[in-house]
Amino acid sequence: MNHALIIDARQQLHWHQRLFSDTSTAMMWGVWLLLWRPVLVFTWVVSIHHPASLLHLVSMASFEDAMTALFSAVAALLLWSTLPSDKVQNPANRTLDDYARHFKMQPIQIEAGRAQNICVVHHDDHGNIVRIESA
Repeated sequence: MNHALIIDARQQLHWHQRLFSDTSTAMMWGVWLLLWRPVLVFTWVVSIHHPASLLHLVSMASFEDAMTALFSAVAALLLWSTLPSDKVQNPANRTLDDYARHFKMQPIQIEAGRAQNICVVHHDDHGNIVRIESA
């Protein structure tokens, strides 16, 4: 039995859904690389024409700004991790008496409705179940 945290249901998708997923993923990676293009081109040009000046690009002010951004990101992630998250909980098993008490019905009516292929459920004006009519 596989106990991986990642659910891989890819084979259950149709071919056009997989194609759309792969294409959109490739496009997002392409956009991400395109956004980094100016930084990479600038670094490449500076390193070829002025290799010694590459180290001087990082001034003390930009270093302080980078550290401020780094610690701000760390603080934001730590605050994000403290937010409450909805955990999946196993629901408690309900018995027939629980359903009968909740719907204010006799257990025999619920059993009769479960046993039939077709049944009619009557509701009041507030949406509460009033009666189950078994065919």
